[in-house]
Order: sequence, then structure tokens, then C-alpha cells
Amino acid sequence: MQELLQRLFDRSALAELNQPVALVYLGVALLVILLGRRIYSASRRYELKDELAKTDNPAVAIAFAAYLFALGGVLFGVLTAGGLAHLGMDLLDLAVTGLVGALLLIGNQLAMDRFSFPSFSLPTAIAERNIAAALVQAGGYLGSGMVIAEAIQIEGLSFSLRLLDASIFFVATQMAFLVFTKIYQRLTPFALHAEIERGNVAVAISYGLSLVATGHMLAYAVSQTASLVVLAAWFVGSTVALHCFRWLFDKIMLPGHDLNHELVRDQNWGVALVEGCLVVVLARFITGVF
Repeated sequence: MQELLQRLFDRSALAELNQPVALVYLGVALLVILLGRRIYSASRRYELKDELAKTDNPAVAIAFAAYLFALGGVLFGVLTAGGLAHLGMDLLDLAVTGLVGALLLIGNQLAMDRFSFPSFSLPTAIAERNIAAALVQAGGYLGSGMVIAEAIQIEGLSFSLRLLDASIFFVATQMAFLVFTKIYQRLTPFALHAEIERGNVAVAISYGLSLVATGHMLAYAVSQTASLVVLAAWFVGSTVALHCFRWLFDKIMLPGHDLNHELVRDQNWGVALVEGCLVVVLARFITGVF
């Protein structure tokens, strides 16, 4: 009992909080986020601040929030990879890698718009308050951000090679997302593009969280070994696992009901949220096992 009380009220770790230099890192991270906001705004045909505060566009808010969350994950990856050892180089690493991460996230936006959803414009749909399009884009940002964050932490590489590695794995991830989208379209009885274009939030949640789950497993593959072959194997395995789970969810969690009917006819975003969250949980279980 005494040992437990000593541990609960131990103050020795408080000394680790006395690191004024951490405020410098925080300042640089906030600066990168501000620059990332400008990069994001420059990629749009509308004024971001007006869409957020004047017209109160929820679709723009969802997409931008996911972009910031993904960028924050990239910055966290830089900090945890480099530590707090050499101030000058660490700050340069944080700033440059963070900005590269911001640009790569914009690359995900372009890739999804031109290749995964070529039948209509995702940015235009988001500007027109299409929440479904925003949720799809959010899934792409979050999934891509996970992979970028892991790729920049690969040890034993120089600064320039880490950036190159992150770019290579980012491109591979976009290709994986494109293939996943094609498979998703083939295995579901509804037209994914048409449902997103007409603003079906339920389908968007289901698909978007599937992208997050796929990104999580691809990021885990990158963290274990910097091999494109292993990444491809993980993608195949994760795609099979996610679609099998989707089928099991329909049969076990919704007996007597049809998942696709709930998503398309009823636009039941509650069911979509439960399914999508369980898909992400499954992805975490799989990476935990391996």
C-alpha cells in the first residue's frame, strides 16, 4: 500500500516538464500549421475564412479539420522521430518536413479528385456544402497523413532520403486508395460516385472510415519495414479483411436487415458510423496481432 501511494504521489517526473526549449518547438509547429493553412487555402477557389465564418459551410469545416488533424499527425511524427537533441537541425527538420507533409496532403486532394472520383469535382462539391464529399476527402487526408507520419520516422536515413521515402510511400498509398476504391465499387451494389455526388452521408461515412482503416494498416506496414513489397502485401490482406468484415457485419450485427439498403435507401448514417468505427477497430486489432 505504501509503495502504491509513493508511486501515485511521486513528483520526480515533474523535472522533465522544465524544458523551455519545448516552447520553441511548439512555436515552430504552430507556424507550420499556419503556413499549411495558407497552402490549403491557395489550393481552393474560395476564401477559406469566409466559408468557415461567413457562410458557415459545414463541408468546408469538415475537410479542413481533417487536413489540420493529418498535418498535426505528421508534425508529431517528426518530433517523435528526431527528439529534442540538436535544436537548429531539429527545428529545420520540423519546419521543412511539416511543409512537405502539407503539400503531400494537397496531393491526396488532387489524386482523389482526378482519379478516385473523376466523374465530378470533390472541391466544388465541398464548396457547395456537400458533406458527403467532405467526409470522403477527410478519410483521404487522415489515411494519407498516417502513412506520411510513419514514413518520415524511418531510422538510418538522411534528412533528404526521409523526405524522398515519405514521397514514395505517399504515392504508393494514393495508388492503393485508387485500387481500393475500384474494388469497393465492384463489391457494392450501388454507384459510389453517384451516392457521394448526391450527398449521401451514410455511404460517405462508410467509405471514408474504410480509407482511414486502410491508411492505418499501410502506415503500420511502413513502420515495420520500409518495403514496397511488404506494403503491397499488407494492402491486399487489409482489403480482403475489411471487405470480409463488412459482409460479416451485415450478417451478424444486422440480422434481418441489409447494410447496403440502410446506406443507400435509408441513408442511415448511424449504421454507417457503427460499421465504419468497427472497421477501424478491426484494423487496429490486425496491426496489434502482427
